[in-house]
Amino acid sequence: MLRFSDQIHAAYRAAVRSGTLARAESLISVIGDFNAPPEQHDAAWAALLKAYSEGSRQAWAAVVLEAVRIDLVVAIVAMPALPPVIGRDDIAQALIAETLDAALEGPTVPARWTRHRLITRATTAVERWLADEIRRLGWVEVPTENHAAEQSEATRAFRELLVDIEAGRLPARAVVMVYREEVLGESREELAAEAGVSIDAIRKRRERAIKAIRARLAA
Repeated sequence: MLRFSDQIHAAYRAAVRSGTLARAESLISVIGDFNAPPEQHDAAWAALLKAYSEGSRQAWAAVVLEAVRIDLVVAIVAMPALPPVIGRDDIAQALIAETLDAALEGPTVPARWTRHRLITRATTAVERWLADEIRRLGWVEVPTENHAAEQSEATRAFRELLVDIEAGRLPARAVVMVYREEVLGESREELAAEAGVSIDAIRKRRERAIKAIRARLAA
């Protein structure tokens, strides 16, 4: 999954360096800022999807995928691969295609809900595709009730964590930083350079985030 995330980010950086994507970095900055006012999220999503549908489609596609990069990684991890017929790469490519197809329909109302719609549409389409492939191959094995319950519980916990972040009960930027370091494998040096702070400052943010998460779990 690290390779998939890195590929999306590398494609985005390459598109930005091409010099043809005015405002791309500022739009991604707003979309990725959990603390930005909802109105700014609305404006950023609306502008991004308009540029994607009306501008250089291939270049702006890289920006759309960067906006939902972490969400796509989470979606891929949650889906069952069916090797050797369908691997993680196949699922990743299907999710990308469905996400970009959904993006052509424009933003939601309000536009801040666009991220949820894109991922929901993409995952639903890919899940149906996987189900069709299982039927086509004659595989009849389905997830057990316990497995389904575990997935449901994990999804519920993840949503509760997002609600806590949005409500300001957890330090959003610090939580995202912990996720990027622990799950995506990004180094503290990279995070510090991106944020323009020292490695020690990143370490302290990480400690505060973990402390807040542990307090939330204890409650």
